[in-house]
Amino acid sequence: MKYFFYLYILFILAIGFVPVFGSIDKAAVQWVYLSVLLLIGFVFLFFKKDITIQYHQDIISIRLYFIFILLAIFSLLYTNNVINSIHELSHLFTLLVLLIFVVNIFFTNNFKFHYIALIFLIVAFFESLYSLSPLFYSLYKDGFLFTKASSINVDIFKGVAGNRNITTASLIVKAPFAFYLMYHYSGLKRVLLLICSVFILLPVFLITSRAALVSLSFLFLFNFLLFLKPSFFKVNYLSSISVFFSFLISYLLSVFILPSENSNSLERISGIEISNESSSNRFELWSNALDHISNNLFISSGIGNWKIDSAAYWGSLGADYLVPYHAHNDFLHYAAELGIIGGLIYLFIFLSLFYLCFLFFKKSLLISFTIFSSLFAYFIDSSLNFPYDRPVMQVTFIILIALTCFHYKVYKDAK
Repeated sequence: MKYFFYLYILFILAIGFVPVFGSIDKAAVQWVYLSVLLLIGFVFLFFKKDITIQYHQDIISIRLYFIFILLAIFSLLYTNNVINSIHELSHLFTLLVLLIFVVNIFFTNNFKFHYIALIFLIVAFFESLYSLSPLFYSLYKDGFLFTKASSINVDIFKGVAGNRNITTASLIVKAPFAFYLMYHYSGLKRVLLLICSVFILLPVFLITSRAALVSLSFLFLFNFLLFLKPSFFKVNYLSSISVFFSFLISYLLSVFILPSENSNSLERISGIEISNESSSNRFELWSNALDHISNNLFISSGIGNWKIDSAAYWGSLGADYLVPYHAHNDFLHYAAELGIIGGLIYLFIFLSLFYLCFLFFKKSLLISFTIFSSLFAYFIDSSLNFPYDRPVMQVTFIILIALTCFHYKVYKDAK
């Protein structure tokens, strides 16, 4: 059973590698894949006669997630477009079932956290290899001639996600688990993990997505705390230095690879301006969402319908055919669809997870630190992009919820 469990988590996280079979929308194929994966999981448990669904609704994060789903269902009573709402609800139901299933197998099976971290590392490593494959091909074909290019289109590093911002976000959220393993292991294993971490971070430095670089900056600061207080976290200086070397080496490699006309990551961070233009019109998108929320405080457009209501705001700014589907902030997006309560409930899910990490911090220092770092990176992406609409991000979030709730239960039972 435990081998099925680890393999199942691997297949969930590897959703980005699912072939698109000629589909225009890669996410649509991934949602189907996830549904089939859930069906296989329940069939396996049925024949193993090991179905003991546990909702554990006493845990605040799971309770809030259920309330959020109920609010989405309730929006069917006032939705502007029933078809859009049902389509979005099908995704939410899939994620809800996945949460129930993963929480159940976490709570009913003995598992080792470093094995889960290893699965995160494996998936992130192959995501990075796929992202860097154009670079490897160029090296194989032309050697180091690419260093003489005047510029590089960083879209070539978009990876399995098919979008460079999603690729960097996915790598950043998984990176803390690679760091955990570097703290956990020593010797040759740590050296191999250092190499893997360099590959995982390199696409982030090459693509220089500002949202990902902001998350990466926080990860750097978080790990700097471990460097300052290694004895408190029960890690040694050598492991902390190894983590910092992964940052340094990947950054230096990106500087070597990117031509001078391409901005490197430090230049991108130092050049961040707080303006609408520098944020790809995010301020305008947020302003539109806030205006819609203020005019529809409790009863709004219904789940899945911001893509329709946003057109009224964007028509005077963009081309006639250009309509933003997302508010580039998941909390504002859900508030625009479900009212202020829906947006706050979604925000409180994150806040409750941070709180649970804090509660079991003293019992499992490094595990709590790792999960918190990953959740915080996801939170940053949710504040600047739209991971709610990307299966490759959502499945990671679901597993993070399950990990947080499980370790909180362990802490609670030990009291």
